[in-house]
Amino acid sequence: MDISWKDFEEEVFLECERVFKSQGTEVLKNEYIVGRYSGVKRQIDVIVRQHDDDENVNICVIECKHYAKKINVKIIDSFIGCLEDVGANKGILVSEKGFTKAAINRAHKGKDNIEVDILNLGELQQFQGYGAITYSGENAIIIAPPFGWIIDGKHRMDALAVFYRRGVSFQEAVRIEKEWMYLQIWAKETEDDTLENIIEFQNIQLRENDRCAEIRQFELDGLTVREAYLSSYPTPEITVFREFDRFIAFIVLFCLDYYIQRDTKKAVSMLNKAIPMIMNKAFTEEE
Repeated sequence: MDISWKDFEEEVFLECERVFKSQGTEVLKNEYIVGRYSGVKRQIDVIVRQHDDDENVNICVIECKHYAKKINVKIIDSFIGCLEDVGANKGILVSEKGFTKAAINRAHKGKDNIEVDILNLGELQQFQGYGAITYSGENAIIIAPPFGWIIDGKHRMDALAVFYRRGVSFQEAVRIEKEWMYLQIWAKETEDDTLENIIEFQNIQLRENDRCAEIRQFELDGLTVREAYLSSYPTPEITVFREFDRFIAFIVLFCLDYYIQRDTKKAVSMLNKAIPMIMNKAFTEEE
């Protein structure tokens, strides 16, 4: 027997409390926010407010859809409009009946600065476990995938872990979506293992693959980013580097031009939030 819509909303709220509630974060249900553009009160099923170290407030809106059929693209459009109106930068739409293909594409492929994820209740219950500890030898890093993505710990293409959008397989992400990332760690074993030398070594390899390779390097949010365009690659290769005391971690991103700016920010955010470790002993860069 199906549960009522009230029971469904309550179950979603309880799961959101379990997943999101922590120090500096509040989880509230049935809240009202006056829209920035509409000027009217918008009812929110569940809202998560997170206060960061810079005293900014990040808002995630969770909306429950207890419908008898799949969610269509019009509902996704309406949800994105609501997120923009209330000033939320993230949103999760929960539906027990699933989503149409067009709705899934709209949620995950839009150029909106708002991040949207779509889940059923079972996936929401698994939401907390999508981060992982990846390691190479004694060096390890705690890292979580971008909002709406998963981390795949299988050893694929010699990568420690790969990341791609939830709802597709790894093969689909690489061959069809052409949007995925992988993580690698480079141990500092000698004095020559510096960030500058590693980047130069990789640049030489890229130019050996393609003498006409276009390579551009810049800084973004304190991290080094390299964009490489090779004629033999189906998409640009974007690499984000972060240097720790004992190793250098880097994420390599492949995506279509359409998503470069958005996905590069995702990779930078992932590495900036990552926590370095020695196996069985966490450490900080200051130690």
